[in-house]
Amino acid sequence: MTTALYVDGGEPRGFSEIMQDITEKKEAEKLLEDTGNRLRTLVEHVPAITYTGGSMATMPWITSVLRSKACSVTHPGR
Repeated sequence: MTTALYVDGGEPRGFSEIMQDITEKKEAEKLLEDTGNRLRTLVEHVPAITYTGGSMATMPWITSVLRSKACSVTHPGR
């Protein structure tokens, strides 16, 4: 953020600039994204229905492996 600095008479004196290092924040975001991708890949290849538990229980995640098996049973010849 850049701010103009003025003397008492209102004339410009210079500028003040404030910067913040967000390297750690970006590294943490990347790690979280990578972890999510690895979990998604793992869960997507497990032939099962996956649920999340605890107080934030969600709808089941039915993997594509299981969906394709269900489709071939439900619709023979596909």
